[in-house]
Amino acid sequence: MGGTVRGLNGVPHGIGGWIDHVHLLVDLRPTHSIPDVVRELKKASTEWVRTRHGLRTFQ
Repeated sequence: MGGTVRGLNGVPHGIGGWIDHVHLLVDLRPTHSIPDVVRELKKASTEWVRTRHGLRTFQ
């Protein structure tokens, strides 16, 4: 997720969570909208889980 935030020109300060949720402390650009950033994070993390862990039906 830190790489995705950096790819959006943001700065990740802290990323963590638990089994079913995540906490993010990030700096974003004034041009970012939170819904767009969250959508990109969800898309990238879902793809990572599907590829890395072979869970093709993960959502």
